This record gives sequence, C-alpha cells and structure tokens, in this order.
Amino acid sequence: MTPILLAGEALLHALQYERGCAALFLDSRGKIFKERLARRRAETDTAAANCLDAIKRAEQAATLPTLSKARLADLRRRIGAMSGLRGDIDKLATSYTGALNAFTFELNMPLLDTIMIVAHEHKALNSALISAFAYFLQWKERIGLERALGSRGFYSFAFRNPEFWDRMAALSAETRTYLDGFIGLAAPSQIEIVRDVLASREMGALDEVHAQLKEASAPAHFEKFDAEEWFDLVSRVLDQLHVAGQRMIAGLAGASAPEAADTTPPAFPTHIAPGAERVRPYLRSLPLFAGIDDADLAELLTHAQIRDYPRGKLLFLQGEQTQRMYVIIRGWVKLYNGTESGDETILQMLTSGDTLLEAAVFLNTESPVSAQVIDDATLLSIPAPVIRQRVNRNNTLAVSMLNNISLRSQTLIYQIEQNRLKDARARVGWFLLKLSLAQGSEDGRIRLPYDKSIIASYLDMRPETFSRVLKKMRDEGLDVHNDEITLPNLKILCEYCDSYVARDCKRAGTHECPSKERLGAA
Repeated sequence: MTPILLAGEALLHALQYERGCAALFLDSRGKIFKERLARRRAETDTAAANCLDAIKRAEQAATLPTLSKARLADLRRRIGAMSGLRGDIDKLATSYTGALNAFTFELNMPLLDTIMIVAHEHKALNSALISAFAYFLQWKERIGLERALGSRGFYSFAFRNPEFWDRMAALSAETRTYLDGFIGLAAPSQIEIVRDVLASREMGALDEVHAQLKEASAPAHFEKFDAEEWFDLVSRVLDQLHVAGQRMIAGLAGASAPEAADTTPPAFPTHIAPGAERVRPYLRSLPLFAGIDDADLAELLTHAQIRDYPRGKLLFLQGEQTQRMYVIIRGWVKLYNGTESGDETILQMLTSGDTLLEAAVFLNTESPVSAQVIDDATLLSIPAPVIRQRVNRNNTLAVSMLNNISLRSQTLIYQIEQNRLKDARARVGWFLLKLSLAQGSEDGRIRLPYDKSIIASYLDMRPETFSRVLKKMRDEGLDVHNDEITLPNLKILCEYCDSYVARDCKRAGTHECPSKERLGAA
C-alpha cells in the first residue's frame, strides 16, 4: 500500500498548490494567477490520476483492509466532485473564504486522514514512525494555509486589519504546535530528513514572520512583501517539505524511534504570551484550569493571546471552523443564532470567567453559534489545536473540559426552561436577582450591563414587555434610572430565588433567607 501513500501525499501537495492559486485568483477577482491556476489544475489532475490508479491496483490485488477501502472510496468521490468547485471559481461564483474552506475541509483534510488510515492499517509499517508522520503532514498543511491566507493579506493589504492579524497569528501558533509535535515524536532518521528544510533560508524567513506575529508587531515588517513574493517564498518551503514527505513515506517501515521519543511530550517554548502572565492567578481560580499543574498552564499560555474588544465586535459566526477557545476576562459576550428573516435568538449571555467554543474545540467541529461583544471586553484565547493536543495527553485538563462543557449545557437547558415556565415578571425578577448577586451589590444598586433590548431578547420577551414589567416594579419601590436600578431593600427580589440562583447567595439557607423553606422544599 506504499504506492497509495506516495500518490496520496503527492495529490495533497498538488491540492495545496491549487488552493493557494485559487485564493489569489478569487481575491483579485480574476486579475492575477489565472494562468498559474490552470497549470496547477493540470498538475492536480495528473496527481489525482496517479492516486486513483494506485487505488485501483490495490483493489485488484485485494490488499485493502475494510476501513481503508471505505475511505479510499470516499476519496474517489471527492476527487470526482472537484469539477463543481472549479466551475464556481472560474465564474467567480464563490468567495475566497468559501473556496479556501472547500479545499481545506472537503479535499485536503479528508485526504490527509485517509493517508493516515491507510498507513496505520499497513501492518508492515512502524506505528511510531506513522504517528510522527501524521504531525509532519499537519505541519505542512498549516504552512499551506499560511500561503493562501498571507497571499490574500498582501494583495488586499488586509494585514493592516487586526482581524486578519489574529487569524495569521492563530495559524502561526497551530503551525508551531504541529512542528513541535513532529519533533517530539520523530525518529532520528525522520529528523534528519527535515534538517535541511529547517535550516533553509526560506524557512528562516518564514520563522522571522512567525516571530513578528507572536510579538504582535508584524504589520510594518510585512510591508516588504507583495502577494506573489509571499506565495513563491512559502511555495519553496512546501516544495522542500514535499520531497521530505516522499522520503519519509519510503522509510515508514524502518526502525522505530527511541523509547524516549515515543513517550516524552514535545518541548514548548517557556516564554508566556504578552499580557497572559498577569491573568495567570485569575485563570487558576476558574474550574477549567484549577486542577492542572503550573507547567501545563504555562505551556497553554505560551500560545495565548489577550486582546481588548470594543462593544459591537463580532467574534465569530455560526458555521465557521473553530479556530480558538476564548476565556472572558472582563465584559459581556452574547451567543446567538440568526434566522432566515434576519432576526436573532440570544442563547446565552456570558461574562467574566465564562468560556466560548470549548465544546466545538473539544469535538473539532464548526461553531454552532455566533458571538458578539456587547460591552467592552477583554478576552484570552488559545488556538484550538493547542487545546486538543493538551487534552489528549493531560487527563486532568480533559476531565475539566468535559465538566465545563456539561455545566454549560446544564445552564443553557435551565435558562430555556425558565423562559418557558416563568411569566414575564418572574423572569425579570430572576434576572435582576442573579445580576445583583453577580455584582455583589450591598447598597441595593444594580447596573444593567447591556442594552435593555438585549436583556429582553435574552429573557425571551419583547422590549415593550420588559419595559412594562419594570414600570410595575417601580410601583413596588424599585428606582429605575437609565441603566441603574436601586432596590428599596436587598431582600425585595428574594421571592424570585430558586435553587440555581441560591448557589451564589451567601444568605441562602441561613436564618437571613426569606426563601429558606421554599428552597428547602424544592
């Protein structure tokens, strides 16, 4: 089955090239790279034909295990469907992002997975060498994505946009993660194959860009590049890695790496990302990070980013591939889903200590929701591959992640139930009580953290209904002035307490609790 592996890696390399050319063709609206795209398509077609021929010969020899046979059949289908994507690109009927995602998630990643399944089912190959090779392919794929994304940035000057910068920095962190994973698992023979690539002038230039990205100072550094120069620079790196990949496949039946290389985790840099050190004690207070040791937390923080986001900033959209997991340091973020009519349903309102996208990161899926900052916020984020890699080798973090996901799911279910079972007045009272406890209000003052229209949507009512409820509460002594509410006494909202809110109340269950008997009965 080695011919399938060699042909599959060659096809993956060709698709990475075609993806990069298609990206620049679409971003320029067909002004550049038309001829180069045509040449790369011809090379992809040749590589695809060779791959299909290798599959056919293996099928005729009846040497394919069941799982490999199924995955190769799926690969044959995906190759046949490429013409539809190419047609949309030629007609400019798809966006840069749409084409990039189609190549990456419909072609490249399934092909990469198929290569690894075939390799693992090949009994004559060494499993330890295969594991390192898997990291090698993932490393090369991220560099291919850097070529496509960076080329777009240089053509349209998007690198001056902080959002583009975040994406490049995240991709750079992923690239480094997979390189470190490869180095940590590789046998000396595999390290020797890539030694010249790592020491090349082209890789040095790419490493310099990565260093600038990590220090958040790259825009000025990037002024020296244009789109085609960047494309050609990264292409030379990828061509070198393609040769290395072919050599590595030929050696997969060799001796295994030393035992230490199989069991020692990859070495990561000790430099903690700027700004992350100051929030380390805060992260330690969160259930997700409380149980992991200092070394593991420090490793996570080497890849972390801390950014301030203004009100109204869109973080990500439903259906986007999950790039990072977020931890809210301060501020408020809403999670919502849109409807075909343009309306939105607010699912959750998150604030300090809450996390975003942990389930999607854990499962390596697309984001099930959209997220928007609704009050100036500071967020710490960690690249998704970094989280997944640490979860795979750290049981404590894995259990904490599962507990966090379960707690968030229970909270969401509870919120939905409350909105269905309680009348409008009870929902508003419950929300104000919860807010009062969260803010630690001892003087009876509650600050509404975001617009009343958002609160109404969160409580599943119309804005005018929310206003009517507040007006009735004024008659009972609540003073409502703009975004501040003053209570006549701290216990006036206790009638809206339930077992969920009581967990945050220091008076719950004591002689000071007016709802003690009701909560006890519940």
